[in-house]
Amino acid sequence: MTGAVDRFRDYGRFLGALSMLAGPTSIAQKMAHLNRNLDLVLDYLRLTRNSVGNLKA
Repeated sequence: MTGAVDRFRDYGRFLGALSMLAGPTSIAQKMAHLNRNLDLVLDYLRLTRNSVGNLKA
């Protein structure tokens, strides 16, 4: 169950950052751009995982 919570938390963090990055473009346009550039998404998630550290309950 902990893995699901971590994934949900990461997804929420990702959506929050995405809304800040959207700026003049819409979130739908930014999502389409990121779908074409999956490496950007994976790099972002890897960076947030490293910045949070290993938080084990």
